[in-house]
Amino acid sequence: MATKAVYAADGLLARDSGPWAKEKLTHVRRYMDMVITSMLGKWDGGVVFIDLMAGPGICVDRTDQSEFIGSPLLALNTKKAWTQIYLVELDVQLRQALEQRVAQQPRSNTVQIIAGDSNSAGVIARLRTASEGALAVAFVDLIGQEIAFDTIRQLTTGRSIDLWFSFPELDLRRNATLAPRDMDHAARWTRFFGTEEWRPIVEQRRPRAALVELLKLYRRQLEALGYITEVSKLPMKNSLGATMYRPLFASKNARGIDFFHKSLLRDAGAPKPATLFDLG
Repeated sequence: MATKAVYAADGLLARDSGPWAKEKLTHVRRYMDMVITSMLGKWDGGVVFIDLMAGPGICVDRTDQSEFIGSPLLALNTKKAWTQIYLVELDVQLRQALEQRVAQQPRSNTVQIIAGDSNSAGVIARLRTASEGALAVAFVDLIGQEIAFDTIRQLTTGRSIDLWFSFPELDLRRNATLAPRDMDHAARWTRFFGTEEWRPIVEQRRPRAALVELLKLYRRQLEALGYITEVSKLPMKNSLGATMYRPLFASKNARGIDFFHKSLLRDAGAPKPATLFDLG
């Protein structure tokens, strides 16, 4: 659960967020709509959306107290309906808020809310069953190293699952010097990257340079699973101009990468599209 409890106008818990989260979700919504419009009806198992850390469904911008819908409700309001939507949430209070909000949606019958940790064997097995024969999009909205790389491996092996990550640059940069010296941090980093290869990276470089190499390492890990990866040149920044995270996308099909590129275009009227920069 978020360290700061905030409430939306409906009286239910909401996610304490910043304007960068709204920007990120704008791109995610565009990607959702492109997948639904182009791929619905082309897969025997349908087109499925998976949110590994769904949250309460509503966000409150801490800068002005405005509200905007989170990824679960975005998925419920795409141009066409997903075949199924799977929302995983461990925190009881956030899940209860999510359940009440989903129940008010016209497409609520397409949703299954899963109580539990996305890293648990039971949750992974359920999501693998749900994505069998389907094209799935999994949203992995990271704050830190919450999702183990082995979870990604188990979830996606033998499945057509596109992965949209919020790669946690701020958290990694903050902890780059601490991780090798603290057993708990080290264990979490190894779990997140799925390898010990992060150690020489942070031991031999300053945090800013290490961050570039850490992102390359994570992409190599995904590519070893058969993915094509892409990252946005434009990171999501907080009100002080510090990078919070960077959109990272992985697909086993070049069409998914094309959709990702298009989802990062600026709004109509902007002079140029946002560009992408391949760090690899």
